[in-house]
Amino acid sequence: MKRNSLKKLETLRKQAKGGAVLSPSQSLRLDRIIKATIAELTLNQQVNKYKDLLTNSWNRHTREALITVVNQIEAIGGAVTQAELRAYDAQIAGIMGSPVAEEIRRPVVRLNSGIYQSGAQEVAKDTGVRLSFGLPDTKSLAVIDENVFFWIKNYYPDFAQDKMTARLKEYFTGGLNRQDLLLRFRADFLGEMKKARSYWDLLADHTATKVREIGRVAGYEKAGVEVIRVKARLDDKTTRICRKLHGQVIEVKAVRKQVDRYFKQVQAKNKEGVKRVWPWVTDKQADKIKTQPQVDKLVERGKIGLPPYHARCRTRTVAEFEAQAGDRVLTDKDKANGAASLKTGRRKPGPKPKPKTRADTSAAWAARSISSVKNAKDAAAWIEARHPYLASEFQGMSPEAVVEFLRPALKEMDRLLKEYPRIAEEKFLRYFGTQRGPKWKAYKDRYLGGRQGSLRGLGFKQNTWAHAVPVTKDFGMVGAKLKDFTLDPSIGINPKYWNDITGFKWSLKNSVRTGWHPRGCDNADHVITHEFDHVIDNFMEHKGKTGVKGLQGASIAQMISNFKLRNGMPNGLSQYARENLKEGWAESSAAAKWGSNDKFGKRNPYVKAQKEFLNRIFNSEWEDLT
Repeated sequence: MKRNSLKKLETLRKQAKGGAVLSPSQSLRLDRIIKATIAELTLNQQVNKYKDLLTNSWNRHTREALITVVNQIEAIGGAVTQAELRAYDAQIAGIMGSPVAEEIRRPVVRLNSGIYQSGAQEVAKDTGVRLSFGLPDTKSLAVIDENVFFWIKNYYPDFAQDKMTARLKEYFTGGLNRQDLLLRFRADFLGEMKKARSYWDLLADHTATKVREIGRVAGYEKAGVEVIRVKARLDDKTTRICRKLHGQVIEVKAVRKQVDRYFKQVQAKNKEGVKRVWPWVTDKQADKIKTQPQVDKLVERGKIGLPPYHARCRTRTVAEFEAQAGDRVLTDKDKANGAASLKTGRRKPGPKPKPKTRADTSAAWAARSISSVKNAKDAAAWIEARHPYLASEFQGMSPEAVVEFLRPALKEMDRLLKEYPRIAEEKFLRYFGTQRGPKWKAYKDRYLGGRQGSLRGLGFKQNTWAHAVPVTKDFGMVGAKLKDFTLDPSIGINPKYWNDITGFKWSLKNSVRTGWHPRGCDNADHVITHEFDHVIDNFMEHKGKTGVKGLQGASIAQMISNFKLRNGMPNGLSQYARENLKEGWAESSAAAKWGSNDKFGKRNPYVKAQKEFLNRIFNSEWEDLT
């Protein structure tokens, strides 16, 4: 990293530590600096860099202290005095304490930032969410940095100084002459200092693992992940505690509490407190854990949370979207590789659940305004209270994205279901959400046989904001034959884009500026309108023979097909509307609601014709002829 980048990094870090709020440009600059440090580094490479940094600094100061004392022993004549030895003791402590930490402050800051960002970006990759580096991360890193410096500068007084002081006393009481003192001191001092190498290796490995996990917690929170799963590397080196915790599902709230308690103890410089809130588990302690309720209790008490669980721990955490806190997810392969089984045990009955208040009931959510929606859970409760058949979940959606984009999207979904009551009455649309979580799993199991991302159209494409997915009997997706079509499609929204507040806003406006979407369709609401119109299209095309008052015996599918063939694709509306007939249909519906009041929006001939067509169909009384 360039020297000026390091200076910028330190300046921004000091501002954050002093409570200053970083501007958007400063946050972006800090983001670029951090990402540049981790572009090519794996965690192992980062750990090795950490080890080399600590060991080399220690070795340099060891040589400095040795040369300083040896030169003085040789320069001073006469008998060795006790005062002289005390002076040597103080000089060594001065060289081997704080200066070791201060010498490597800048590279340690850089490494901690890189490892922290690595953890957060791993979450981004797992969840498909774009994350940014902000003030809370900077404050966390400031605490982490000070903790590392604390352990570095306190190694000598904590682990080596007493031994060296005792040796210096031996030299005096033994009546050594100056030449013997020189030989003994050189051998004993180098012997004691070499013992530190294993300490630096352990500190580097432990710090890197811990910082990565703290970074992952920040990533989970930004991505709206609610629970995580412990994932151990199962082989002949895996410890007993990691075998027993592999697959354990823990709430993100629980590990955030652990991190906060850890930061509190670090800021208080309480060594025992740090060990207490993030303990290591010995094999003897692991042997006492035999049932799942024991694990649950340890998690509740904060005794088990994030790795590392012991020295040189290789276990990490990953986002979990289907299981719930307290579950344990184990595959047959995990069991074959040595994941330890735990007895179910008897769970002690917990406190009786509090009687549900009005705020907990569906009726209460139905009465609440959209401003009551603060997070992903609230969003699902709000829309399901109004449309109970519509399975909704928004796991992976950050609270900021919920307030900024999902609130208006929910209002638009509610409006559309009321405007087209036949979609609601026949429960044609069955899922609305981020395609993560137990409801999505149940939907897949019911309609897709549990199949996942290999199905064309099911997973989000790289640049997809949202999509409507029809379900077919042969598990195909787009382009299936009419005879293969079954009911109950879904609408998915992609948190990768919706969580990136600034980026999504820019993309929405840029899509209108470049003519990709109709004028006026630069909000998240229009995305829902567009996808819902695909649902209407599917509903009419694949519903079968349906009669309309005055047109008994006519097929709605034939009517919509004739409409599209007669009107073609919209001219002058948007580039996306010219992709194909289906996209032209959906773009027209979005323009009818959100478009500008001119020929490029609501007054476009195709838009007007489609609106009139839909009013004619949906305001008529349908009669099923099948």
